[in-house]
Amino acid sequence: LGMQFTLDYDSKKLHFTGVEASTLQVDENNVGTLYEEEGIITFSWNDVNGVEMDEGEELFVLEFEVLSSTDIELTLSSAITQVEAYNRAGDIMEISLETTDNVESFELLQNVPNPFSDVTSIQFRLSQEADVILELSDVSGKLLKVVSGTYPQGLNTIQVGEDIDQAGVMYYTLKSGNQIATKKMVKIR
Repeated sequence: LGMQFTLDYDSKKLHFTGVEASTLQVDENNVGTLYEEEGIITFSWNDVNGVEMDEGEELFVLEFEVLSSTDIELTLSSAITQVEAYNRAGDIMEISLETTDNVESFELLQNVPNPFSDVTSIQFRLSQEADVILELSDVSGKLLKVVSGTYPQGLNTIQVGEDIDQAGVMYYTLKSGNQIATKKMVKIR
């Protein structure tokens, strides 16, 4: 049994981040990333013992980070490796591609840089436009700063720090609707 293909995508809109095994035992060694900057990855897998599977069963997952959420397209091609799969008898079989959107509805990222001395950027991801409150507090829970506003779908950035004259460990909490996330950061002098 085996399969191979080339996957084309817009590298300005997607960034390949990894592969996850499902029915097939695959890992990063099955994926060729030589042309990743051009938006091309290759995939090759084989198993001399074969694998029993049902039609339509998920075989593995290719994971991508969405850089721009407009008009995303993934295409199987034979640009580098021929699109084909083989059964035990050596017959060539078709390969189909299914995509799913597993975008987190709410995600708070670690501030950059951390630790920081003047200004740091706090990024967060929203699945749709939403009202957001960002609270910065010290380790005792004293509120140091609040930033609020309506932010668009996708990745957003808030810069903080220059108006906070306290150094040390701080926490930043992002609230949107009934969702809350908190992370720790450090300001140095």
